Amino acid sequence: MEINYIAIIIASLIVFFVWMLWYSEILFGGLWIKEMGISLKDAKKEQSGMRKMLVIQFITTVATTYILAYLLVMLQITEMRPALQLAFWIWFGFLAMPGITAMLWDKRSLTLTLINQSHFLLNLIIATLVLVSM
Repeated sequence: MEINYIAIIIASLIVFFVWMLWYSEILFGGLWIKEMGISLKDAKKEQSGMRKMLVIQFITTVATTYILAYLLVMLQITEMRPALQLAFWIWFGFLAMPGITAMLWDKRSLTLTLINQSHFLLNLIIATLVLVSM
């Protein structure tokens, strides 16, 4: 089993577009802005640096997807169920748990934490589905 770079790019593109949709007004963007304590006026001001942030977001998405692919190859996981289990445990141990402590220390709301953490889990599930199916 080898790393499939085409699958990494496809998974990264899908995850990136889901991210854009997740934090848009269509889904949770308005609630996220409210929970972050940002005014809509300030959010619109921030759009001036949006191109740079989008590029960085995509690069981090590719890196995360690559690491997931690397782990699947190193652990020789080729079937969907164990791959999804790995994705869940990665999320739970390395994203959800630090996310909870960040919520407590940063005094963030449970709503904001749930928006972000459910998105992180969805990203890992989508990437896993693409990586294992290709």
